[in-house]
Amino acid sequence: MMRFVTAISLATTVLCAASAAAQTLSPECQAMMDAGVKQFSVPSHAFMTSTGISSALSQSEMINVNGVTYAMVNGTWMKSPVSVDQLIQQSQAQVAGAKAHTCQLMPDETVDGVAATVYTSHTETATGITDSRVWIAKATGLPLKSEIDMTMGARKSHTSVRYEYNNVTAPPGVKD
Repeated sequence: MMRFVTAISLATTVLCAASAAAQTLSPECQAMMDAGVKQFSVPSHAFMTSTGISSALSQSEMINVNGVTYAMVNGTWMKSPVSVDQLIQQSQAQVAGAKAHTCQLMPDETVDGVAATVYTSHTETATGITDSRVWIAKATGLPLKSEIDMTMGARKSHTSVRYEYNNVTAPPGVKD
């Protein structure tokens, strides 16, 4: 169950980085927030690799389909008890008290041949610091990948996320 909570927390963190930035309403922050919210509004499959969360490399996956989030935990898919709307609200609530948050437009890049606009964000809250870099497809406005570095006291973690949007369906045999 702890890995399930961690997978959901990672999804919230990805969205949180965008939401935190959006509070300033700069064009860069708004673009990050819009992409984060849009990713949850279409069928999507996220592949996450994290270091620093536990002593070992952690890999997880999340699928969002029709407003439902599924997370792979120890090789088994589970349905999240939290709706996509609740995830978005939680992420926005988490950053409502951010001490600082900034976004920056970086030079364009390509991800697997797809033209992308690149943004970075820096967020400081009472619980820690999050620095993220997000690649957003120019054609669709959807995130292609993100890199997130978090510092919470002495604990540091790094998460890489890769997103896919084609042929995404709810995983078979999901436990509720």
